[in-house]
Amino acid sequence: MLTIGQTIPAIDVEALTPQGDYRIINLGEHRSRWKVLFFWQWDFTFTCLMNIRAYHDLVRQFTESDAILLGASVDSVYAHRAWTTNGLGKIGFPLIGDATRQLARRFGVLSGEEGMAEYATFIIDPSGQVAGVSTNPMNVSHSAREALHMLRMIQTGRDAGHDQPSSLPYGRVA
Repeated sequence: MLTIGQTIPAIDVEALTPQGDYRIINLGEHRSRWKVLFFWQWDFTFTCLMNIRAYHDLVRQFTESDAILLGASVDSVYAHRAWTTNGLGKIGFPLIGDATRQLARRFGVLSGEEGMAEYATFIIDPSGQVAGVSTNPMNVSHSAREALHMLRMIQTGRDAGHDQPSSLPYGRVA
């Protein structure tokens, strides 16, 4: 698994955009922006639906924190489109289709037993390095609010030039 300080791979991935188009995204793009990339297991599951909707509800806050939000699973972009029109609804960030499992493999979150991505969230700094990573067991999904909090604490700590207690409210500097 990619760890803190490692550079993310600058690979091309296909994504379903919020406008409903298919687009190739290179993860090395937007080097001047923060990125939050989270993986979910499968489309058309209730837990993943709730998780993705939670991220969607926080799109504005991620954007205000100067972060590009990206979600990915081992489903195709065509499965993502079917899901957005049949249950998930419109989502305000790109949904990466990783049917080849190249992205999950390169980030080290591909479950060998199941062939699906593990629940994982990567905070990527503007230079393209992993600044934070969180993984959960296969039976516990991740939290969009925790990802936003982790992003803000990493940003605040870097701005302050020292570590930040995780219990500190956003915007306060220890």
